This record gives sequence, C-alpha cells and structure tokens, in this order.
Amino acid sequence: MVIIDEKILYQSAGWKAIGCIGRFAEMHHIFNQNSQILLNAISIVQDVTRPDKIKSKIFIDDLNTYIFNFISSAAALRDNARKMLKKYDDTDFGNLLNNYIKTNLSNSLEGSFIFKYRNIHTHSNLVSLYFTDDDKVVWITEELLKISDEWNTKSKKYMQDSGQYIYLDNLFKTYISQINSFYGWLYNELIKYHNKDILQTIDIAEKLRIRLPNIYYKVANASKINL
Repeated sequence: MVIIDEKILYQSAGWKAIGCIGRFAEMHHIFNQNSQILLNAISIVQDVTRPDKIKSKIFIDDLNTYIFNFISSAAALRDNARKMLKKYDDTDFGNLLNNYIKTNLSNSLEGSFIFKYRNIHTHSNLVSLYFTDDDKVVWITEELLKISDEWNTKSKKYMQDSGQYIYLDNLFKTYISQINSFYGWLYNELIKYHNKDILQTIDIAEKLRIRLPNIYYKVANASKINL
C-alpha cells in the first residue's frame, strides 16, 4: 500500500492554482467594494431629490477620499495581477493573456487617465470638483491640463475626447466595467487552464480522505465526490 504524505496535497499544482485564484478574487473584491462606495457617493450628490445638506457633506468632505481610495485599490489590483501572472510568461495561457490585455486593456483611455491622474495628484494639489448645470459631478478639463505637464498621450486624448468636462460617473463606470470584464474572463481561463491540476488535487485529497473546500469541486465540475 502506497502511503501519501499530506505535503503532496498542499504542494500540488491544483492546490496552488485555487490559492492563486482566491488571491485574485480577494483583491478584486476590495476593488469592487471601493467601486461601489465611490459610485454610490457620486449617485447621491447627483440626486436632485436628496437634501442639499447631505449632498454637500459628501461632496465637500468625502468624495475626494473615495476617489483616492478607489484609484489606490485599482493600482493595487493591477500591481498584484502583474506580479502573480508573471509566472505564466512563455506559456499558452500567458500568450492568451497578453492577447486579451493588448486587445482590451492596453488601449483603455480611461485607465491611462486614471493612473496618470493618480501619479499627478499625489504630488500636486487636488483639482477641484464642480457641479454642472444639470447636477453632474465633473472635473474641468482645462484645469486638469494646467496642473501638470506630465499627462501622456492617451490621457490627453481621453480629456480631448471628453470635451470641457470629465464626468466622474462616466469615467469610473466605464473603467470598472473594463476591469470586471477582464476578471470574469481571467477566472474562467485560469480554471480551464488548471482543470487537470485541480482534478489531480481532488484525487490526492480522496486518497487522503480529506474533504476539500467546495470551490475545488465546483470549478472542476466534480461536486459529487464521495470521500
């Protein structure tokens, strides 16, 4: 009878793959929490039915903080993904990933503007927020251009295409949609790429009579495992 050491389970490719997906999901969850807080705040201050006192407090005291927290979480999500996905360089999945990023994210004007704004406002005074006549929260494009000469080509194009104002709700909703689409794609592709690894890990766990978390059986289409 062959004795299997539990270390084999915890060192298996499937175990590591699920751990990796879990870390992606954790960072993505934090991003989505900050996204929701920011979009809710923008929605409140743009709601003409809300009392002015409530809207003014959020607009004056909180909105820039929510913007900063959101952009910081977006940067952390991006940096974490770059670091964790580097191990897939020179693999079939890495090539698939690079093609997706090149096609869907690399040319994102919203992303270029957001991250350049983050770099600039970290070292400069914050640009004031304004209300338009129709109660939309905006930055004034001209003020953004004046605050720094560090804007790159893509971020300048975003401002040029936006016109006189940068509408915060349009900017952030579009970028959030781009990121969530990417992570939906990423989870599906990682699961497909590691399917055999996860099945092997389930097989090892069966032999050890260890019940794995349900996520293993779900992503491997193997929920009916009798241990």
